Amino acid sequence: MDPLAEPLQKPPGNDSSSQTSLPGLPHSTDRKLDLKWTTLKEKYHLDGGYLHRHDKARRRRCVVGQMDHIWILSSANVARHRFTDLAYAYWPIWNPATPHEVFASWLDVIGRRTSSDIESVWKGQSDAIDGWYEKTCNPAVQKELDTLIQEWTKKLAPRSWPILNAVPPIPRLGLPPSSHSLQEGGHSVPDF
Repeated sequence: MDPLAEPLQKPPGNDSSSQTSLPGLPHSTDRKLDLKWTTLKEKYHLDGGYLHRHDKARRRRCVVGQMDHIWILSSANVARHRFTDLAYAYWPIWNPATPHEVFASWLDVIGRRTSSDIESVWKGQSDAIDGWYEKTCNPAVQKELDTLIQEWTKKLAPRSWPILNAVPPIPRLGLPPSSHSLQEGGHSVPDF
């Protein structure tokens, strides 16, 4: 049996529809996502050294409001990039012959995974940072993720889709194949 024939898998022993899980990704895709995640944390300064300084500054109460704003924006930006990376990784796996609600449920799982990834950056550093994250940063991250899920879900509505199995045009003038709007698998990627 083809593992992609049943794209919506549930954890064993749990029949709750709220426990939808994502299908497995190829190892190379997982590895690329891990590298992107590490790069995102470094780019937006959400790695260990900066977090330690954030905790020290919070204890000293110096420029706390300004730092909070910077860390909230960084966390929301990382959440946006992480969610988008994950959604694009799962897009070619989704079988467009299945209802669009299947991918919409994947988007919810991707949102929870992204939220968990961002939380793992902040939580466990100190009680002060844990409290700050829950009270101040997490609501902004959740708002960003909710917006992304809504945008992607809106694009999934069947009436807004181009022909899914269209044959990509033959590249002219030596343009690389990646220049057309179709991805692997023969279906288009949502244009955001």
